[in-house]
Amino acid sequence: MRSKERGFTLIEIIIVSVMMVPVIMAIMGTSRLVRSSIDTNERRASVQQVLRETIERVGTLVRSAVLSTARVRATQADVDAAKAANVGDWIAPVDLDPRPNVRFQSAAGTLSLNASVLTPPREIEFRMDSAEVANGIDDDGNGLVDDGALYLLYNTKPVLLLDGVEACTFTFEDGMLRVSLDCGRVDAAGRVHRSSIEHSFHLRN
Repeated sequence: MRSKERGFTLIEIIIVSVMMVPVIMAIMGTSRLVRSSIDTNERRASVQQVLRETIERVGTLVRSAVLSTARVRATQADVDAAKAANVGDWIAPVDLDPRPNVRFQSAAGTLSLNASVLTPPREIEFRMDSAEVANGIDDDGNGLVDDGALYLLYNTKPVLLLDGVEACTFTFEDGMLRVSLDCGRVDAAGRVHRSSIEHSFHLRN
């Protein structure tokens, strides 16, 4: 007895296949968007985590700093205003005047509650990459703008604290030091992920 069951004809298979192409493409596109969104969020979270760790490290250094020892590097504007003899000289900071560097001494060792004994000067400084100019443009083509790195200098030895820094300022106000950091990272697709952080620290008198 001949079976009444029948399969799909070639025409039907072709029609179904053609109809499924847009559906498959839509699913693939959605999958790419979701994956890209996840990668972006993870990268942004990674940058924020790096900034938090750097701020914590800076805080460890400056919390014991003695305010009276704080200095910033003189600029041409300071020389013009007769606040310094030469550009680069260390001068006393002025409140609400953000600078890319700071130098200080801290209470030493077991006498941390007594500022009469101080450590050698410690410097924290933002240095722009040699291929960059402070012009708001990505001069070296790495995706970051006016970027450089943050260094700790102790006994003239530079220690890298953070790279990919697009901006860094140290601002004094009423016995506190406010540290602001902007950082960027470029992923494999060439997208730039940026994050910022700001924290204020009390300094010893």
